[in-house]
Amino acid sequence: SRFDSRISNVQLVLTDENGPRGGLDKACRVNVSVNRASDVVVSDRDADLASCISRVADRVGRSVARSIDRSRNFDRTKISAINHS
Repeated sequence: SRFDSRISNVQLVLTDENGPRGGLDKACRVNVSVNRASDVVVSDRDADLASCISRVADRVGRSVARSIDRSRNFDRTKISAINHS
């Protein structure tokens, strides 16, 4: 929620690739569109869908924070360079 003003779209894709055969076949992919920053895409596989979703959610949260932080640092550097010209 702290980044909701910077996020324009979130896409969640869940698949069961092997059907009833089991194994590490549950896949979760999240694509987050971040305003003025690179999109964040995180995916993982697991035998348990809930574990897979939880792991991806943790990773996507950290990745979005890093992407926004990098974009803020870039914006400050860009503004600083313009002001010193």
